[in-house]
Amino acid sequence: MTSMTEVPAAGQPIGLRERKKAKTRAAIRQHALRLFREQGYSATTVEQIAAAAEVSPATFFRYFPTKEDVVLQDDMDTVTLGALEAQLRAVLRAARNGSTRGAQAMADGMEAELARGGSALRDALARAAA
Repeated sequence: MTSMTEVPAAGQPIGLRERKKAKTRAAIRQHALRLFREQGYSATTVEQIAAAAEVSPATFFRYFPTKEDVVLQDDMDTVTLGALEAQLRAVLRAARNGSTRGAQAMADGMEAELARGGSALRDALARAAA
């Protein structure tokens, strides 16, 4: 199962659950941006956004940790980071098959970081892309 920030492997079809998550995320963002235009950012509450998108406030927070994230998060960034992560995992596997001890230790450390959620690596990739 993929999380809301993960993407399926290349060539793998997107399942119903992932399509529903994508639709919900898009609906929340669409209604939030509409409400921001109509009422202003500060005057718009998470409860109003959730009601307009026909979800609960708890569901809103499953997709966006804060109201600011509706504006700041970019789905393309998530897709790009997911693809980079998949490529990095493949490179690490290949390097491990014939690498020197030092390179293997580095590959092990990077793969362990990815297994923990890759937050430090993701942050570094995001900074590099900015």
